[in-house]
Amino acid sequence: VSTQSTGVTAARMGFRTTVDELGKLHDLATEGADQMAVYNQLGGAAGISQALNTSENGVPASSVEERKRDFGRNEHREPDPKSFYELCVDALNDTTMIILCISALVSLCTGMVTGEWYEGFAILMAVVIVTLVTAVNEYKKEQQFQDLNKVKEKVSNTVVRDGVELPALPATDIVVGDIVKLSQGDKIPADGVLLKSFGGLCTDEASLFGEAEPVKKDAKNVPMLYSGCNVAMGEGTMLVTSVGAHSQLGKIKLKLTEREEEQTPLQEKLDEIAELIGWVGLAVAVLSFVVLTISWISDGNYMWSELEEGSWRGLLEFLIIAVTIVAVAVPEGLPLAVTISLAYSMHKMMDDNNLVRKLQACETMGNATTICSDKTGTLTQNRMTVVEGILAHTRFTVLDGQASFDGNVSQDTISRFHRAAALNSSGNCELLSNGVWNFHGNKTECAILMLSRVLGGDYTRTRAEMNDTIIARTPFNSEAKVASVAISANGLSEMYLTGAPEVVLARCVARDVGGASPVALDAAGRQEVLDQITNLAKKGLRTVALTYKGVRNPKDADHTSGMVLLAVVGIKDPLRNDVPRAVLACQEAGIFVRMVTGDNVHTALHIAQECGILQSGGIAIEGPQFNAMPDEEIIGLLPKLQVMARSSPADKLRLVELLQSQGEIVAVTGDGTNDALALKKANVGLSMGKTGTQVAMDASDIVIIDDNFASIVKSVKWGRSVYDNIRKFIQFQLTINVVALTVSFASAVYCAFVPPKDTAVSSFDTEKCTPLNAIQLLWINLIMDSMGALALATEDPDESLLKRKPFRKDASMVSPVMWRNILVMAAFQLGMLAVLMVQPERLGFENVEFQTRRHYTIVFNVFVWLQVFNEFNSRRLDNNPDCLSGVLSSRIFMGVIVATVVVQYCFIEFGGAFTKTEQLSSADWVRCIGWGALTIPLGFVVRYLKLFIGDDAPVGNKKLD
Repeated sequence: VSTQSTGVTAARMGFRTTVDELGKLHDLATEGADQMAVYNQLGGAAGISQALNTSENGVPASSVEERKRDFGRNEHREPDPKSFYELCVDALNDTTMIILCISALVSLCTGMVTGEWYEGFAILMAVVIVTLVTAVNEYKKEQQFQDLNKVKEKVSNTVVRDGVELPALPATDIVVGDIVKLSQGDKIPADGVLLKSFGGLCTDEASLFGEAEPVKKDAKNVPMLYSGCNVAMGEGTMLVTSVGAHSQLGKIKLKLTEREEEQTPLQEKLDEIAELIGWVGLAVAVLSFVVLTISWISDGNYMWSELEEGSWRGLLEFLIIAVTIVAVAVPEGLPLAVTISLAYSMHKMMDDNNLVRKLQACETMGNATTICSDKTGTLTQNRMTVVEGILAHTRFTVLDGQASFDGNVSQDTISRFHRAAALNSSGNCELLSNGVWNFHGNKTECAILMLSRVLGGDYTRTRAEMNDTIIARTPFNSEAKVASVAISANGLSEMYLTGAPEVVLARCVARDVGGASPVALDAAGRQEVLDQITNLAKKGLRTVALTYKGVRNPKDADHTSGMVLLAVVGIKDPLRNDVPRAVLACQEAGIFVRMVTGDNVHTALHIAQECGILQSGGIAIEGPQFNAMPDEEIIGLLPKLQVMARSSPADKLRLVELLQSQGEIVAVTGDGTNDALALKKANVGLSMGKTGTQVAMDASDIVIIDDNFASIVKSVKWGRSVYDNIRKFIQFQLTINVVALTVSFASAVYCAFVPPKDTAVSSFDTEKCTPLNAIQLLWINLIMDSMGALALATEDPDESLLKRKPFRKDASMVSPVMWRNILVMAAFQLGMLAVLMVQPERLGFENVEFQTRRHYTIVFNVFVWLQVFNEFNSRRLDNNPDCLSGVLSSRIFMGVIVATVVVQYCFIEFGGAFTKTEQLSSADWVRCIGWGALTIPLGFVVRYLKLFIGDDAPVGNKKLD
């Protein structure tokens, strides 16, 4: 939007500022002092609010569309994906493809003169097909990444409009003038200015400025808040001033041209394998060219008279054969297979509630050896409900939305409870149309708000009436494990402190027993309360204590000592039904599962036993005890440490580091802002999609969309599937490589020493020297690389993947069993092709003239059918003889097989001079398919007898038994 047009529109709609004027508030090119000068010129927050026709009650809902029209939408333009044309150019921008194109053009030009133009044309067509297949695969992968990024970037915030809080408004619906409430862990949805803050609001601006430390904000001196940054601490309210492309994040995104992709460890490892195989192929190609050239020279083809008759075309064909040998040998399908497998798995993992943010997480998760899991929401349902507790020294229970007390509780006490619940929290409870309550924000806070509702309270009204009376506030954080708020109005000055009972109780000097005044909390009374807390925790209930005190001086609001115990509530969070089965599946897969929670040790033990994490001989430890122990002592406990309770984020981070020091591949779950360090440090960070803060999600590798531990197990299965699918492809490709290179080189050597009898022309006849010509080798290359990658890299995982241990980091990609399979199949294929080359009648092919087109068509056809059936064998990486199990449900695999068969038939029956093939009789087709099909029973016997080698020895990391 131009400055001029913006000004006109804004004036017409009644706004007294423009997009460009507001943009100067956050211009990264100006100093902070200059930004504040603009801020003050606009009249500060009050002046900007007036100019934008907004207030603390937010914008009128009726003005939203006008604001979008005048100030833009809060949407960021994503980098343009590569077009299909650009992907084709990238596929052609390969040394092998370039050499083939040059060779084909030379052949085409000379063919125009001699009338034999079809070979050059056929090579060009083969190059086009390979290019298109590669580009289509890349295009699909780009589309999948675009779809995933759209999901990944979804953010929602609490916005005030027309005086009503909208607790989960998508960031894309936020407009200039909106009032946004920010809490610790939220991502700031747009550029704006801070109106007010609590608890020392700090933002993480590393993404914009590279500052490692959080930046403290205040409404008077440092009010600028930037889109895309995260709230690291505290709470606040902001006024939105710039959205979408007009925000600083939007301007940066406009300058980006393409998405950067990092290679995963698996891709790097496979690139090394591909490079090694490529060099071997190059050596074979050079040797073949040299041997053929020596034979060409020894026959006198270098003589001028021979050159005039066209013998020079032999050298060109030698070059084409050498280049195609390189094309076959260079396994470009390896990185392609990884890309296809990862992109396919990422897409399918979305269906299993796993949003993969970083590619390498797919493969790393498959080899995780230990998982450190949260309890709340991950192992449990995160449907927090207060079921019993003590209020003013009176026990109560809650059943079916009704509270029952063992004694009388005064209305003043209940009113105080309502204030403590409403003001000392930021959660919201929304009644959906189906009658189910939906919780937004901290689920523990929401459970207490629901208890307040059961007791007759209305937290929305309490907040509306008393929010302006708040004089100090410190939001909950997992380090302090408490939250506090202080109010002062109309003669009522009180402070409320809520949090973990063991922390809160230490700050209490009295307890409310329902009388006119609190009773001092002596040693006996303190022990009584502790016993009550323990009894609740042993039932598996999460315990929270609520306290208060009078505030005579506003300065007292900074001190949380001298509190009066008001209530202890026991919150039930049922175990997820499928968690025990999922934990058992992890343990059978060689993965050690630990529970790391901030809850009371009794609650943690109850849940750990219920879900199967805590087993005989297992150890549970509390955070303070863990924190006091030296590293050496903890390392000695790791093999039996199964539960850590009352832990802080620092404890979780230290546990991760110690496990990694012992060679473990660690996966960690986390949902809070303070979990970010542990999530980043872990080999795989798993954040929670429902309850996780944006900071936690940004620090993680995978977002568990439904917060369910069972979904984590699925990510392990998919990770192992990626790894195994790549190994299947390697097994398939190496077999073809060995056979194709051996046949090409052996035929060249044979032709050099036993040249064919050529009566037609005196020049060298390359067609008789090479059973697999350039076009055929390119087709084999297509089967082996692009189509093989598509078939084997997209197989879905099965439950057997969770029956073995993880692989070591340094484990070879090719296991001894795989080498056995490759060498046995290669030897069988080479033996059969050798017999076909020398004595085809031994295999039932009668009246085949030696070194004729029909002879080599049979050789080529048998070769391809051997690979088609060996593709089924390649599905097995172990000694399980059954290679056909589940094959019909693998639609992509079967689709590739069918496509290969159809094209192979057309290739031979209709290729003619283009492909240098000859039509075969039905009997020849049956024999070709029959000999190729022998690979299936051969593979069955080899695996059934465990020929030469038994099952691979366990290669997992040492399991913490």
